[in-house]
Amino acid sequence: MDSDTVTLAGADARVGAGKPKTSNEPKGKESAEDTGCEALAKRFRKQRGENGIAQADAAWVEQPFAAWLRCLDEEGPCPGMQDLEALAVGMAEALAIRDALIVSLVAGRGQCDMHRMVAFASHPHDPRNARSMYRLLRTAFEDEHAELDRRRCHAGIAMMRDTADAVPGRFKVQPLAVAGYILWWMGEARALEYALRALGLDQGCTLAAIVCSALEHGIGPANSGERRVRGRPS
Repeated sequence: MDSDTVTLAGADARVGAGKPKTSNEPKGKESAEDTGCEALAKRFRKQRGENGIAQADAAWVEQPFAAWLRCLDEEGPCPGMQDLEALAVGMAEALAIRDALIVSLVAGRGQCDMHRMVAFASHPHDPRNARSMYRLLRTAFEDEHAELDRRRCHAGIAMMRDTADAVPGRFKVQPLAVAGYILWWMGEARALEYALRALGLDQGCTLAAIVCSALEHGIGPANSGERRVRGRPS
């Protein structure tokens, strides 16, 4: 795996191509416990069909993203259950929503504000947004002097963990994969645990597979000191 592939892992290489991507991962079997999130997903898909994808996605993420940033920036409480479920459903239906969350963590405070997050999530195919996301990810990955805000990243990981704990089935996959990806970015061995949990739920989860491959090949961001991360499988 080369560095470009890893740099763009948060966007499943979509950023480099500048093309939109929505989740086409298996939905799995529905059960009684899926009713709440599945109903939300159905409503989200209906809004996308009625209002257009960009408008619906922007409206869907506005409140959850605001709560996410308030928590990251220590300006308010962590997102409540309603916001966590909205994020889980959004990530399951549109990977661009997941990518915006990832960039908000690795790019650091002030680099990916609310306006930029919503733009990344709702207009991922816009060339300006694709270039901007690419620059933020590549700079964060390649610059050995870039400072990763570990407190902020841990706050994000905690929110993703809470999200995975709060939702059923297929909606757990992307929160677990994001947590694993950020832990890998931080050079923490727990990355493998989260990635494998995501793959255990869905073997087609590309982001989790990328984390496992990066760990297997000893690849990590430049600011980890060397391009090797702790916890590399033997």
